[in-house]
Amino acid sequence: MSARQGKLWHFYVWLFALSVPFWLVGAVVGQLPIPIDLPIAAAMAALPAAICLWLSWKEGGRVRLVELLGRTIDFARVPNPLWVMLAVLVMPVALVGAYGLQCWAGEALPAFDLPVSALSTFLLLFTLGGIGEELGWQGFVYPAMRSRWDALTASLVIGGLWAIWHVVPFLQAGRSNEWILWQCLTMLPLRIITVWLFLNAGESVAVAILFHAMSNVAQFSFPAYGSHYEPLTCFVVLTAIAILIVATHGAQLQRGPASQTRTIPR
Repeated sequence: MSARQGKLWHFYVWLFALSVPFWLVGAVVGQLPIPIDLPIAAAMAALPAAICLWLSWKEGGRVRLVELLGRTIDFARVPNPLWVMLAVLVMPVALVGAYGLQCWAGEALPAFDLPVSALSTFLLLFTLGGIGEELGWQGFVYPAMRSRWDALTASLVIGGLWAIWHVVPFLQAGRSNEWILWQCLTMLPLRIITVWLFLNAGESVAVAILFHAMSNVAQFSFPAYGSHYEPLTCFVVLTAIAILIVATHGAQLQRGPASQTRTIPR
């Protein structure tokens, strides 16, 4: 086993092992006292960052730790502000498309109804969650995978693990089996889009964090505290976007030199 593969196995084992206490507490406590379907187990979002920071400290000490922490605000790496705009807009636009599909299918949907104060709270909450997750997935796991797989394959592998890791919190949120299946499938094109943004934005983890945060903000705002979010229609729209990305950018998910040729902090 290579050193990179060893790092990944350590990450996966620690991630799932340390998630168990969150799942157990979630089974007892249930939902967070907020007006959205978010179980207490969702606090496990801090684990990917915590684990990758610990592994990075073991590998490179304080220098490596500070270097990785700096990736949470690495917008200076972004070559064009268009990528920041896309990170903000892709998911809200996708859910507008999903909203249209649900209306076209005859579903009666309420108008958008969410206070500005709630949106502000969502932005803070889900940005923290995005930091907790993407510092691990894009700042640590993806770079360790890139020498073995192309960007598309790595995206699907990460997306599959990401989805499996979320199954217990979905169950504790009271979701149906059908909802969980489609939401897990939706996380595959979501990860493809995340990696596409990451690579084309100068490998900015901050852009991945922003996209992750806005994805959750959009989902739980659709159209009123996430009341009518439907993962099946979201899957259809996001898969169409992912197919377009692969068709125009190839399996490396970026134009120009392949990401493997770049030197980035490990």
